Amino acid sequence: MFAKGLGGGYPVAALGGRRDIMSLVAAGTVSMAGTYAANGIAVAAANAALDELSQPGKYEALFARCERFYDSLSEILKAHRLPGYVVGLGPVLQVWFAEHPIKNYRDAAVTRTTTCFGVGGESMLEHNILFHPGAFENLFVSFAHSDEDIDRTLKAADDVAVRFVPMSDAPRAPDLALGIDLGTSAVKVMAIDAAGSVVGEAQGTFATLSREPLQAEQSTADWFDRLGECDGNARRSVGAARLCLG
Repeated sequence: MFAKGLGGGYPVAALGGRRDIMSLVAAGTVSMAGTYAANGIAVAAANAALDELSQPGKYEALFARCERFYDSLSEILKAHRLPGYVVGLGPVLQVWFAEHPIKNYRDAAVTRTTTCFGVGGESMLEHNILFHPGAFENLFVSFAHSDEDIDRTLKAADDVAVRFVPMSDAPRAPDLALGIDLGTSAVKVMAIDAAGSVVGEAQGTFATLSREPLQAEQSTADWFDRLGECDGNARRSVGAARLCLG
């Protein structure tokens, strides 16, 4: 039985089997019916999806894009000295936070770290990229994703990676607090040590729009974009320090 991607989002499914069995359905010997059976729009959507998927080089390009994504994501984990591995097959993948490569379900069940998955998923979402926060859920690269989407995802992953504590053999810096000041024209982020000294900071500005006299408004999207940028810059400025939200 085939469904989901067959119709590119339309409610459609297809059932297949051996010729001798399916011929019974074709001849009317065995009845097979449904409310949307042979629905014109759904069938047209399925035909269009199959036409798109059958284009020469379609899957080769997808797998090449996935391989670049896997390799680059693995390099990001390695560069930040994080205990993580990218595991996948074709367009289906998962990032595992573990000290050793994941080879089977037993490895996954023993080494899964719910906290890391949750923080990673939430942090990527702040960059408008959806990474499922559950360890046993997969990530997917589709035909709709472009090289630009892959690049944007990798940049966000690099920004998020600084939020994690490096491997145990990496130098451990003192705990720091992260202060955020959202003002009327800019957002400021500061990393503060236990003595109250500012050891890292970043600032980003956003515009105030006036559509009518005596009125002013700002885009909340600008707030979050600048906050995400400043957060990453402030964290990078203090290197391997452990930061907590203040």
